[in-house]
Amino acid sequence: MDTREKFIEQRSGPNKDRKKGEAAFFAMGERDEKWKKLRDIPIPKEYSWIFRHFMEIWRGCEYDFAGNIIFTFRTINDYVECMKVPLTVEDKKCLFRMKAWACNTIADMKEEKS
Repeated sequence: MDTREKFIEQRSGPNKDRKKGEAAFFAMGERDEKWKKLRDIPIPKEYSWIFRHFMEIWRGCEYDFAGNIIFTFRTINDYVECMKVPLTVEDKKCLFRMKAWACNTIADMKEEKS
């Protein structure tokens, strides 16, 4: 479980009220920049469809021995074939830009942590 989810779960109370935990997480982000970086980013409406598919692909990815995510052309093509999602070439380029952003953000967070 990641840091954000642990924080939310711990503050959800005995009734496991996720909204209460999320509210506490949001409030913490207002006070501390470190926690603010762990918030979900707002996704523009016109990108919600492709972002949803990106997250599905990302969750299904495997990792190499160094712990890096394996997100390749084959990964996307396997997803398209398996899920019957009609992705255009532009959609696939967008997915790779999303991948680059995600990998850079993860690397920056790891740098700050150490």
